Amino acid sequence: IVLIVDYMLYEKGYWPDMSNDTWNEYFSQYKKNLTKVTANLAPLVDVWQIWNEEDHRVPGYEPYMDPSRYALVLSTFHDIIRPSTCAPIILGGLASGDMGTYLSKTIEAHKKIKNDFPFEAISLHPYGRGVDGLFENFGNLEDFVNAYQSNALTSNNLGDSVKIVITEAGLNASQDTNYKEYVVGMYKKSFELGIPFLTWFAWHDNMVDGWGMIRKDGSHRPSYEAFLELKNL
Repeated sequence: IVLIVDYMLYEKGYWPDMSNDTWNEYFSQYKKNLTKVTANLAPLVDVWQIWNEEDHRVPGYEPYMDPSRYALVLSTFHDIIRPSTCAPIILGGLASGDMGTYLSKTIEAHKKIKNDFPFEAISLHPYGRGVDGLFENFGNLEDFVNAYQSNALTSNNLGDSVKIVITEAGLNASQDTNYKEYVVGMYKKSFELGIPFLTWFAWHDNMVDGWGMIRKDGSHRPSYEAFLELKNL
C-alpha cells in the first residue's frame, strides 16, 4: 500500500491561493490530522508519499506548491511519520516534466531546514513519456528518468542514496491501439533502469473515466491483458 499524504487528507480551500495566515492555519490543522492518521494506519502502509504533483502548474489543474513551502512540508511531515514506522517515506509524484528543476530547488530549500535529506526515493509521473517509439509525445522514459537522476539527485550528491520510483503512469483509453505493448514496455524499461516499482493508473473507470484497466461495464481494456502477460515474465 502506497499512502499519499496530500490535500485529500484535509480539504479546505485551494492552497496555491492561500495567504500566509490562511496557509499557517491550514498547515497547523493538517499536522494534527496526519498525526492521527499515522497513529492508526502506520502498520498497514508500505510506502508513504508526501503530497502529489506539487510541481504541476497548468491552467485548469494547478496543484503547485512553492519549493520552499514544499521543503517545509517534507521536513515536518517526515518528523511526524518516521517515529511510527520504518517504511520508506518518499516525495513526489513529480509531474511537470521539468527534468529536475523543481526537485533541485526543493532539495536546496530542504538543506536550509535540515542538514540531511532523509527520503528513500523520489516519485515521478511520466505521463506522455513512452518506450520503443510508442506514445512518446514528450520523449522517452529513459531520457526522462536519467534527467532527474543527473539534474537533481547526482548534482546534489544524492545519486547513491535516493532512488527513483513511479507512483503513476497511464494512458487514456482513446489510445487503445498498441496499449498492451506500451504497458509491457514501460514495466520492462523501468526494471532495466533500476526502478523498484511502478504503479499503473487507474484500476477502474470509476476513478477517472477513460483511464481504467476495467471499463464501467466490467470489461477489460488492453492494459488489463498486459498485466496478465507481465506476471509471466
